[in-house]
Amino acid sequence: GCKRGGNAFHYLQTYNGYSFPESVEYLAKLAGIEIPKYKTATKQQAKDYSDKETLLKINKAAAVYFYQTLLSLESDHPAKSYMKSRGISLDVVEKFRLGVDLGWQDLVDYFKSKNIPLAEAEKLNLLAIPKNSTNKYYDFFHERVMFPIFSTMGDVIGFGGRIFTSGEPKYLNSKETPVFHKGSTLYGLHETAKFIRSEQSAVLVEGYMDAISLYSAGIKNVAAILGTAFTPEHARLIKKYSQHVTMLLDGDDAGMNAAEKSLPILLQADLLPKACPLPEGLDPDDFIKKYSAEELQDRILQAQDLFLWVLSRWMKDYQANASDKLKVLHRAAPILMNMPNKPLQELYIVELTRRLDVGLLWVRQSLAEFQKTAEAKTKNYAPKQATAVSQTVEPQEDENLAVSSDLMLQKISVKDAPKDELGMIALALNSEQHLIEIISLDFSQYFTHAGSRRVLEAIIAKYRQETKIFDKLASWVAIILDSSEVLTFMLETNATGAPAPAPNFSGGFQTSNDEEPAT
Repeated sequence: GCKRGGNAFHYLQTYNGYSFPESVEYLAKLAGIEIPKYKTATKQQAKDYSDKETLLKINKAAAVYFYQTLLSLESDHPAKSYMKSRGISLDVVEKFRLGVDLGWQDLVDYFKSKNIPLAEAEKLNLLAIPKNSTNKYYDFFHERVMFPIFSTMGDVIGFGGRIFTSGEPKYLNSKETPVFHKGSTLYGLHETAKFIRSEQSAVLVEGYMDAISLYSAGIKNVAAILGTAFTPEHARLIKKYSQHVTMLLDGDDAGMNAAEKSLPILLQADLLPKACPLPEGLDPDDFIKKYSAEELQDRILQAQDLFLWVLSRWMKDYQANASDKLKVLHRAAPILMNMPNKPLQELYIVELTRRLDVGLLWVRQSLAEFQKTAEAKTKNYAPKQATAVSQTVEPQEDENLAVSSDLMLQKISVKDAPKDELGMIALALNSEQHLIEIISLDFSQYFTHAGSRRVLEAIIAKYRQETKIFDKLASWVAIILDSSEVLTFMLETNATGAPAPAPNFSGGFQTSNDEEPAT
């Protein structure tokens, strides 16, 4: 009908966005054909693959159990009553394989009956052990409606659970495991990808309940970010199906800030993002209940270009003075300079010029200077930067390095700070491009050590005041730290070629009384 040629593999590549190996693997599983995987793999690679296959089988067994348990309940059971109150139909239950975990030992007993190793199930966060016990397991998601999280290949990789009785926390989500990574997973995509592709538009929401609500209301080209920050992996995943993305996030500061932080990632992935802000205090599910699905669909169709929406946020208190103009330009520059879509970049530059009421030539020259400075810092990165921090630099020598007397009297301590946080600071000081990325992704919010978080926030604040002083930031940081030896160690570690400690800010699940937590 669409005049496209090819075979079953080509179809899956085109329609589902699979790579060729993914298409082969999918069809092999469907046909029950085993693909030899170990001929060129090391023993460790073969073991890792085997371990992952075992975990996926356990997840699938749990999902089947939860689904069958839900179907067996009486219509007036609290779990079914909850789902009915949220407008979840039997068809949606089937499409997304929703289920329920009733008691504290139900899944434990089921796994025992199937000879499924409980220790492996604990790795998946399906079971847990009380602090005062060493071998007594219980159901981690007890008394919860269960939302299996599928990969685009159809494997169950994690779960979300919402309590259907009274109690806290309302939501629990799987922790990260060898088969589940929240930063590269979008909930619902296994079912909604075909609608995203056919409509050539994706609507992104924050949690699985929002995705279910939109799907139930007929807005089926939807996927959920699962409560985490939007990542480049998310962007690459969406681009397989559509270039057009609408950020439909909650109508509060957190939701609006999340949409803003996603902008540079979306544009760098060559996507065409839009913003659909909701009234304050409403999430997509609340909006549908208060108004209607039709009105929400109209809002989505009328969504504004995300860059222009963010620009309006930046200029909310704009006074049109020179300082404000530079401030807006410096915020827009790192976003514009990394755009691969040059025609769209040109349109944004013209609109920025119009709103700032400045000359187009001045804006272009400023952006070119910003790009030149960023590239020079990246290319000219050299070990000699590591020794610069050992030199004594008085703040009075350069007005750009001015340090307040209060800060000089109360220096910042990073004693006992985690190595990954010190590594992130080292990255920020060694490469301006890294610093720009750290700012755009707002990594300081994940820091657990008060001192290291203050240092990173101070670096970001100083850089935003004057981007031309990047090469002096290391010396400035040496002044505000209570010990320059720590900074010297960090920079020397990077300068010798050894990578900085890889940041790892996954802290399991978080909970909230009112909203779905980060997975």
